[in-house]
Amino acid sequence: MSNEEIKKAEFLNACQEQFKEYKETVYSCTKPEEMQKLSSAFYKTIKLLSLKYYKEQQLPYEYRYLAQDIQRFENLFMPIEYITTIPNHNFSRLIDRPRSSKNHEAILDYIVDQTRNYLYEKLSLGDRYDQFEKFDLQDECLNASNFAFDCAVSMDVPAYEVVVYPCFKKNSGVMFGGAHVFLLVDIEDKRYLVDCTYSQFFIKSRCNLDRLGTPLLRGPSPGTFAKYDPLRQMVADTILSRGWIEFTSEVMKAYFDGFTLSIRNGLYYERTGDFSCKTPYDSIDYNNFLFGKDRIFNYERKEELGYQLKPLKDPAMKIRFKPNGGK
Repeated sequence: MSNEEIKKAEFLNACQEQFKEYKETVYSCTKPEEMQKLSSAFYKTIKLLSLKYYKEQQLPYEYRYLAQDIQRFENLFMPIEYITTIPNHNFSRLIDRPRSSKNHEAILDYIVDQTRNYLYEKLSLGDRYDQFEKFDLQDECLNASNFAFDCAVSMDVPAYEVVVYPCFKKNSGVMFGGAHVFLLVDIEDKRYLVDCTYSQFFIKSRCNLDRLGTPLLRGPSPGTFAKYDPLRQMVADTILSRGWIEFTSEVMKAYFDGFTLSIRNGLYYERTGDFSCKTPYDSIDYNNFLFGKDRIFNYERKEELGYQLKPLKDPAMKIRFKPNGGK
């Protein structure tokens, strides 16, 4: 083996050993505070190992398989716990099909109730053996949106499915997958956002700030950033509870800001030192991003979005986000 091959093998083996130890300790861990310490220590070590290896050459191609395994482990084997309260949906309450086309609340509650019942039946295989809120709704957004769309159209209510791609662009080149689908509903002169799978973004294992700065791992989910802004928190709480919210320009910004913040990787924070959890974009900007009239890449550096391709210069960089956007 060449010297380069030996160094690569040593790096990959060291990372694999850390991951193996991490998995073993997580399986036996019962206390949330201990789980957080294990996670912090694991990611700190991976960041240090990555920097040590990267000083001489690019991270090896095989490292991406390790990153995928880490992502898969946290998605499939970590317990489904949330960073905020997810209100229980009352499935015993019968919501009749609205008779009036002017009762906005009744129409939206009916669409959400029908969609949540559909998801509950699908995920529980018709058995409903556990609370609906204990099911992970990841990868169900398209199914839910399609069902809600059909439900709205059956009542002659105009509806539109919207896809949010990473960086608001299909095939943006910064991340594989990661698109989210929700529904817009027009009733008389008002527009509403309907999102029945929003809770997926508030699962603890996906809101882990320790991930930031780790090469080739997804950053924290959009829900992570709700608590750092009062309006974002209000919007999140409303959607999680009711499944819908009036789609004002302020709500639009708050909703999409979460997706923007979640796509920024550790290089952004290392370069800017900006931990305010704010974005400069408004509803007009987001509308332009969604419809291709403008690109977020015109305002943010591409290497600081999506998968982080190189290590931080300071692997010990502290994430200093504070509630309400404080610095």
